[in-house]
Amino acid sequence: MVYSVEQNTFIVMSYYRNGTFVDEAWLYSVAACKQEYLANYPDLEIQETSLEAHIRDVINRFVRTGNVNKGKSSGRPAVSEEVVDDLRERLEQNPQTSLTRLSQQSGVPVTTCHKDGATAHTARATLEYLQQHYDDRVISLGVQHAFPPRSPDLTPLDFSIFGYLKDKVFQRQMNNLAELQHEIERWVQSIDGRMLQNIFESKKKRVNMCLELNGEHFQHLL
Repeated sequence: MVYSVEQNTFIVMSYYRNGTFVDEAWLYSVAACKQEYLANYPDLEIQETSLEAHIRDVINRFVRTGNVNKGKSSGRPAVSEEVVDDLRERLEQNPQTSLTRLSQQSGVPVTTCHKDGATAHTARATLEYLQQHYDDRVISLGVQHAFPPRSPDLTPLDFSIFGYLKDKVFQRQMNNLAELQHEIERWVQSIDGRMLQNIFESKKKRVNMCLELNGEHFQHLL
């Protein structure tokens, strides 16, 4: 059977929509996704084992490439050495420049400027460069102010914002990725100062508890 883009998009959204947060980790179910798919497309004749295999293929492809259909991904946009030099110069002139501002000035998408948790970002050369411009304000592995790796209990995006967005975004069913993106952007913009203040207070509580327990698990005590 040939699946349409609409059907594959539905599979991706259903798979993540039906996830549950258990023991400090998100769990996702192929079976739940399959049942929702069959309920949404009742007129299609398809073997359930074949559908389960297809769901796994679609999710794996989406995780690897960001695409729901087969085909070569466009990938991350290439950035020339001239653009990299320009970005470096702008950051050296004003280390406090936000990613949004930097993107507007350089024309480079924010996702290209964003610093994730890749190992290269904790390499000696990278940390030396950051410390040269930020002194003791660098929080990372390998520096004075170390941050424990893979610590969702201490990361606001993990312990608060991701769950909030999931609950809000999936209040209604969406039909394509454009609608999903719109809903995510809409609810991200709804995060106000009061919510950020509450998250900050929760962060302080979690850090103190982590220190009291010498880095052991503390989620069950919150």
